[in-house]
Amino acid sequence: MPAITPYSPTPLEDRQADRLRRDVDRLATEIGPRNIHHYEALQKAAAYVQTSLKEAGYCPLLHHYETMGKTFANISAEIPGREHNDEIVIIGAHYDTHKDSPGANDNGSAVAALLELARCFVRQQTARTLRFVAFTNEESPFTRRKAMGSRVYASECRRRRDNIIGMICLETIGWYSEEIGSQWLSFGGFS
Repeated sequence: MPAITPYSPTPLEDRQADRLRRDVDRLATEIGPRNIHHYEALQKAAAYVQTSLKEAGYCPLLHHYETMGKTFANISAEIPGREHNDEIVIIGAHYDTHKDSPGANDNGSAVAALLELARCFVRQQTARTLRFVAFTNEESPFTRRKAMGSRVYASECRRRRDNIIGMICLETIGWYSEEIGSQWLSFGGFS
């Protein structure tokens, strides 16, 4: 049997891994819990996402909306498609956290991946428009409610008649287990 050579990451992969760690650390450790109950931290997370997209070479847009007496923002940045620029593929992740959770996995891991994908694609030509969106207010008390960030954003896209042909939702990608009962999602009604 031939010997198996251990995998050795490339310098690019090492840099990407470092950026992913840095993004998760910034969100989960330095900023920490970020939601309506930790509103200042939520604003810091939004500023971090916006700044990261700017540093990557984008002109991010903030999509502000009001609910429960506060202002929130979904954040988007896009690369126009060269062949079918009217066809939009969204890559999204939410940057808020549940209650007092620092949110390293849910959802700092996905925000880090969103930012890294945006960095990787910034100078690429794509056939369709790629739109990177960081959503707010996906966690309680907004889950499955009208003020949930992705629902607000979807309504905005519908009003503009955006031709969304697909979406990749990045969610809790930093941890995985096949152990029965190790992962669950509560399904409740929509309102």
